[in-house]
Amino acid sequence: TKPSFTKRIDKVQNWDYDETNDWFRCPNNRRVTFRGYTSRTDPITGYRRDFKRYESEDCSDCPIKAFCTKAEGNR
Repeated sequence: TKPSFTKRIDKVQNWDYDETNDWFRCPNNRRVTFRGYTSRTDPITGYRRDFKRYESEDCSDCPIKAFCTKAEGNR
């Protein structure tokens, strides 16, 4: 893992993770909790991928949101 990757705050792989309770801690020290499962099917190959979906408790007044996500609401 390159240092340039490990310093990026937009990468969830660099966040703290609580395996017991299944949530992440974002760089602004907010909890990002598990919300449900979703799946996507590749239109060309037809391969289906399953994902776990997480959402932050509140990103509305976060000072580093622009560096973390492009979403209009919560990450």
